[in-house]
Amino acid sequence: MMASFMPDKDLQQMLSFQTLYIGVSPQKGPSLYNIIPMIELLYGVWFIKGGMHTMAISMAKLFEELGGKIHYNANVDKVLTANNKVKGISVNGVEINGDYVICNADFPYAITELIEDDNLRGKYTKEKIEKMEYSCSCLVFYWGVEGEFPELETHKQILKWLQRVIPVSMF
Repeated sequence: MMASFMPDKDLQQMLSFQTLYIGVSPQKGPSLYNIIPMIELLYGVWFIKGGMHTMAISMAKLFEELGGKIHYNANVDKVLTANNKVKGISVNGVEINGDYVICNADFPYAITELIEDDNLRGKYTKEKIEKMEYSCSCLVFYWGVEGEFPELETHKQILKWLQRVIPVSMF
């Protein structure tokens, strides 16, 4: 899709990079992710003070304020089900009933290891999960540096190109 708008391979890859955030190939990822660079360029990049850790801590606090209980450092043995519905979890052999279960485990693991009832897996049978192709996600390092490095012209070149193509005031 990017190639139909710009011939430069490097720019195509730069503007297709967002699909790696969700761990899929840019060729197979949803085209919706192509709007992320546009949103970043037009509206800027927003971030949470304190990073994603702050978000996790805040969500845990809200969850507990609403009456939820988080079991830290505990093994979830399985998701408990009855009558085609989730009814809780088993944690270290202890059954904990609940109206809702939030599972943050990797989907293939959760569906094959935590859900015992084959009927509740729907189309995601163990055989289908085993045949699925997985892509890598990415590990990002943010390095803080001081000073300018004129030999690293990539970002300046990208910004100059973008200023010609998308004239916006944030540049």
